[in-house]
Amino acid sequence: DGPVFLQIASPTPGSEPWKGHCWQLIYSAPDRRIRLRGDAALWNREGWIGGLDLEFQRPGTPGGRTWIRVGSAVEISRLDETGGFRREIHADRLQAAFDSGEDFHLEHLHLQGAARGTDGTQSFRADQADFRRASGEILFLGSADRSRRARVRTLSREINADRIRFFESGGDLHAAGNVQTELRSRSAGDSAFPFPFDPEVPVLVFSGRLETFFGGRRVLFSGGVVAWQGDRQIRADRIQLEEADGRLLARERVLTRFPLDDGEDDTRKGETSHVTIQSDALYYERGLGIAHYQGGAQMDRGDARVNADSLKAEIGPEGRRIRRVLLDGQVRFFQGNRIGEADHGIYLPEEELLTLTRDQGFVELKDLVEGRFLRGKQLTLDLGGDKMKANSGSQARIWMTLDPARGEAESVDAAASH
Repeated sequence: DGPVFLQIASPTPGSEPWKGHCWQLIYSAPDRRIRLRGDAALWNREGWIGGLDLEFQRPGTPGGRTWIRVGSAVEISRLDETGGFRREIHADRLQAAFDSGEDFHLEHLHLQGAARGTDGTQSFRADQADFRRASGEILFLGSADRSRRARVRTLSREINADRIRFFESGGDLHAAGNVQTELRSRSAGDSAFPFPFDPEVPVLVFSGRLETFFGGRRVLFSGGVVAWQGDRQIRADRIQLEEADGRLLARERVLTRFPLDDGEDDTRKGETSHVTIQSDALYYERGLGIAHYQGGAQMDRGDARVNADSLKAEIGPEGRRIRRVLLDGQVRFFQGNRIGEADHGIYLPEEELLTLTRDQGFVELKDLVEGRFLRGKQLTLDLGGDKMKANSGSQARIWMTLDPARGEAESVDAAASH
């Protein structure tokens, strides 16, 4: 009892001994166990471990494991070559196993209760953490009632989940169970999420699972993925990021939402302007500035909707706003009572103009309630107002059908069949 200072020799001749201190020491010779109580600590040149109730157990046979167990208030510090702290770990309880070789390697480490740690560039927090050197994996677990979730934080990411598995060799990780990820830019002007987001603002991503590959250069989100930043949003069942190349691939039930005016009020509609685009798949490459939507593409702007086989959204040079939308293949337009069909379409968000064209024949716009028809080789519609423009060039004519019974005209001069 009283202030106790001790030194434990290494089983390997010439190796660094363990030193320690405590207020009470209990030694059990049969099981080679030393118990340190009251502000206990052990350290060597590799690091320092402390707690209120610490056990040190030497192996009973040559080549066996040395065990360290801490019952409460765990603190671990691992030193670097200059003697400064390289890694710090805290927990309520700890159990660690070391081999008995010359280097005294850590074989297994298990932390329980408010576990947390940092190495200066990365940090973790969890209800439990388990490391095994044989597999090179660290498993972080949240509490069963989710009051304490597993979290891993790096310079560019923060990941919260029910379970996080980290692979030391390549620096990759897998997370599962209500995963929430915050992505931050590594450098100015370079968004961590390759999509028309503001590079200066973090992007939040919710998903069922998260997996990283090739040292984090490829990131795969799956299971009801939702990523957003302010008014900007992208949803899909799967989203794959190639961060180094600035590429994004989204699959299944893709939906993207963009503000057209950076959040300013649209004076014509009295609300913030947005365009929403849906499709089966989306491919975006930051260097090209074009988002390719494939399979059942649909664009919604206010009360107007346009469907097409495929759609391309061209992003402006600032990398955040849509400059032009190109629609191809079985283009169908809907707005209120009006419907139209075409082969191609071009939407200009700043002017709120949608231009429809056909390769053969005429574009036809119908008003299902009023009974009006407008036909031409090219029709341009003002989605924010009620103006329409028709153009058929010099080789064809524009047709408009009006209903005299509604007082629109006393007579209609049109082709003989109308």
